[in-house]
Amino acid sequence: MNGMNAYQIGAELRAHILRHQRQGPVDAKRLQALVADFCGGEQHELIAPLRHLVSSSTFAIAAGTDPPLGDQQNLQILSHELAQVFSPLLYDRLQPVLQGLMGVAETHPISTRSAAPPSAFSASTTSELATGAVASPLVGGGGKTSTNAVLAFLSGVLVMTLAGVVLLVWQRQSTLAPAAPDTSTSAPAGAPEISSDPVNSRALPLQPEPRSASSDQPITVSVADRALRSIQDLYNSLSAKDFEKSRLLYGSGAADQFTPVFFNQFERVTTQDLRITSQTGSTLNLEGVVTFVWPDGSLQSETRSFSVDTSTAPAFITASEFGRVITPRR
Repeated sequence: MNGMNAYQIGAELRAHILRHQRQGPVDAKRLQALVADFCGGEQHELIAPLRHLVSSSTFAIAAGTDPPLGDQQNLQILSHELAQVFSPLLYDRLQPVLQGLMGVAETHPISTRSAAPPSAFSASTTSELATGAVASPLVGGGGKTSTNAVLAFLSGVLVMTLAGVVLLVWQRQSTLAPAAPDTSTSAPAGAPEISSDPVNSRALPLQPEPRSASSDQPITVSVADRALRSIQDLYNSLSAKDFEKSRLLYGSGAADQFTPVFFNQFERVTTQDLRITSQTGSTLNLEGVVTFVWPDGSLQSETRSFSVDTSTAPAFITASEFGRVITPRR
């Protein structure tokens, strides 16, 4: 399984769904386990986004159609689901997986090649140009033919000469040191005073401005996965009435949102459609849908926001707020 490429991972997930389509709704937990099995080696970074995808309501709708994953419009809908949460680089890596899931032919994006430096004008290229000039069709005969031949030869020599000049200029420019920046006569406010003595001037180099410790860092797959896992583990613990374990996942700022008295009334509690909305330092802000199921089978779905500190292990839920009711109890 570890040798699969991205398209094959999607195709295997699709095959599993089609084999079990008559057994009822898609088992998201089973698919999440298969994702972990399929995404080995270089595909390991795809585990978190694919687990997010297969547990979303968008995917459940697409997989619940007849036949499953048969509507090609779902490819665009699922792509949009991933684009809202994950980086463009990771989003591009997931496109072959989606194509495999939907059973469409794998497509490869056309890679743009960077412009070649003047050294790309190789001797073989210039010789081909010269040969082409000499070998161009000659019209007429006698002196006219000789004149055309001389002109063709001179054209080839000119092309080779120009190519050599361009190559020489490019090589000389590449060896030159970058020009020193233009310095202002007056120092900016807060800059260290530099003496006119060249010895003392060398003793006071300008230091780069330190990076703020609170500045936002790029959201990596592992960071996003830790935040998503803590929220999912929290609701798994609350659903299992394991309140001692759940208390290890949230702080005092969120304690009033996860009281045992409130969650004891439900048969099951689940969360899905989690997505990252913003970042402040090491804290990720997310939104998702929470569904409460009572013992009589009635249920209610509502949106909820979370703030998760990813600098700890496991990630720590520092705040949570109710959003709105999507599906009232029925």
